[in-house]
Order: sequence, then C-alpha cells, then structure tokens
Amino acid sequence: MKKKRRRVKGSGSVSYLGEGRRKPYVATYEKKCIGTFQFAEEAELALLKHQLEISKSYPTFLGEVDFLKTEYARFLFEFQKKGTLDMLVNNLKDIDFYNNLFKDRMILMGNTLLNIDTKQELILSDIPSFSEIWEIEFERLSRVNSDSWKRSMSAAFKSLKSLHDLPVNQIKTNEFQNAFDIRSKKRYCGKSTLNNMLHVCRLIIKYAIKMDYIEKDYTQFINTVPTSEPRNKRKPFTVEEIKTLIADETDIAKKILIYIFTGARPIELITMKRCDIHLDENYMIGGVKTKAGKMRIIPIHSYIKQYIEYFNDRYRYTYFFSESYTEMDYIKYNKEFKECMIRLKLDHTEPYDTRYTFSTLAKVYHVDTAAHKKIMGHVCNDITDDIYTHEPLEYLLHEIEKIKI
Repeated sequence: MKKKRRRVKGSGSVSYLGEGRRKPYVATYEKKCIGTFQFAEEAELALLKHQLEISKSYPTFLGEVDFLKTEYARFLFEFQKKGTLDMLVNNLKDIDFYNNLFKDRMILMGNTLLNIDTKQELILSDIPSFSEIWEIEFERLSRVNSDSWKRSMSAAFKSLKSLHDLPVNQIKTNEFQNAFDIRSKKRYCGKSTLNNMLHVCRLIIKYAIKMDYIEKDYTQFINTVPTSEPRNKRKPFTVEEIKTLIADETDIAKKILIYIFTGARPIELITMKRCDIHLDENYMIGGVKTKAGKMRIIPIHSYIKQYIEYFNDRYRYTYFFSESYTEMDYIKYNKEFKECMIRLKLDHTEPYDTRYTFSTLAKVYHVDTAAHKKIMGHVCNDITDDIYTHEPLEYLLHEIEKIKI
C-alpha cells in the first residue's frame, strides 16, 4: 500500500485513498479538503497554489490571469521537488531572484513584459486578438440568431478592420474611437451601422472580461456620431414611371418591376433562392426581419411572371438574382438602382421606394387589408384575418391581381 507523503508541517498533506478510484490522491490543508487528483504531484501543486493564494504571495506582475498563476506555481514546484525551495510558502527565501527568473522564462516563451509604471510590471500571456474572440462569439451566437443578424454583424465586424489583429488587452479608448472615426468618414454611415459596430465590440469585450483577459470596458467611452445624410422621404413610383420601366427592358428595370409588384424588401429578393420560387403555382417563399415576414407566401402578379421566368432561366445558381454561387450584394443592387434612375430621369434615390409603391398601389386598387399586410410581411391586427383566412394562396393571388397598370 502506498504511504502518505510526508510534507513540512503547515504546508498541508497529500493522502492516497486506495486503488479503484479515478482520482486516488486527496490534498488537505488545515484539515480542509482542497480536492482530489489523479497523481500525487497534481495534489502537491494544488497545495502550493492554495498557499500562494491565501497568503497573497503571487507577484503583482502576474495580474489576475489564471494561466500565469498556474505557470508560476509550476515553476516554484520544480525547485521544491529538488529541495531548493521550502515547501512552506512563508519560508521561501530569495523569492525576488526566482521571480526575475520566472519573468525571463515567460519572455523566452514568447510572452510580453509590460511596464505599467515605474513600480509595477505585468506579464502578458497569449491574449487572443479581437478577431479571434469574434470567431468564437459569432459561431456561438449564429446558432440562435437569424440570417439577417449574421449579415448585419458580419458587415459591422468588417468595418472594425483596424482592430482585427490587436490583442484584446491592447485595445483602449483611442483604438476603439479610431476604428469608429474611420468608418464615420466613409459613405452610408448611419446610426444603425454604428450601433451594430458597437454591439460587436461589446460582445467581444464582455467575453474578454469573462475570461480575465481584461478588467475594464472601454466601449463605454466610444463616441458614435452618424455622418450619413438623413434618408430622403420615400415616395411611390407613378403609373407613368412604371410604364417607363416596362419599356426600358433592361435587367435592372426588370428587377425593379419585380420589387414593385411583390412589395419585397430589397434584401428579401437578393437572398431569395431559386428553389423557393414556384412558377407553376405563381408564388415564392421568402422574407426576413419580423416573425410575420419570415418565410411568407409572396404571390406572383401576372405582370411580372415573365421577368421571374427570365431570371430563373438565365441564372442557374443558388440565388435568384445572382450571377454566381453567392447572393447578390445589396451595395451592388443599390448602385444599379440609382444608375437606372439617373439614366431614365426618374426622381428616386431609395430602393425602398419600390416597397412603398406596392403599398400605395394596394390601397389605390382596394386590395384587402389582410392580404396587403400578409404579402408585405406585416402583422394583421385582426386575429380573424391573421389565423382563419382560408385558402391563403388562392386568396392572395386573387387580391394582388386587382392591381392594374
């Protein structure tokens, strides 16, 4: 039978509990169990760490990083096993010499020694970068958030490029503010863009604080001032403007007409997959944003069926409007939309004008209110309309055909 290891009085004890246990060694300090361990040396190391903690003997240059505290305890334990250092922490001699030796070892291992001021130094262990933490958090949060959230957060993260490679403990107020200032100087920097960027930063900082990489949240000092011009008031396309688009016969004009007669948000057709388009039954399945808007039935008006057939035949990739295997970029669509408006001399600057146009046409041609809301992905206030409408596709197709040009 293995005997209990004899240690210096006051330094705790390690006992063997017998065979048949996964962790047969128990560490005890002042008659209190510190834990059980698979190997005797693990128990002895735990006792050393416990002594260092309760006697507050960890050097200040370790900060509050658990990894460094463990490495420091292992370092001292090597000398204790050799008999060079006493087993009792309070009896350790020449500790300054060993502390300096430990610093040198950490630097050789690729860590950094940071001078906080003339009296204190801090060793920085392998702290993850801004982008490394984002990869962890994005993967975790993507499981419970929508595709729309993923797109918004990915775009926000890209806007923080100046922070990507920085270790998270080196990002202070100046670094954060510089990243936001860079984005603010570019076009289309509105409140939502800056709020999404701030959300990404806070997710990363929250993780860093939880993992003891940092202690202070500098995101609270970021100044976010939108620089984009206020959005123009949306206005519907007139009947004459719609006829101008029909006569144009360009691809972008056809896309705009599809948007007008579906009432879809710009992002909804950009991300529409070809497999969700059912031409034989005259409807599509798609939508984003709200519960009522997601995966809704969008009826195909007879005016635009030919255009949908055209794009469906022309592009054989996953996404409806895309010329490749990835979905069409909104910035590209926005650019094409504005160029088309300039070329045709139509006074519209917002792609969302098409959605506003559909809503206006639905009212002018007396489309049933419930159908109007269902097509646009809005919630019906009337529970009867929202739940008990029979034959929804036939009903929606009948209502949408009331719109005449």
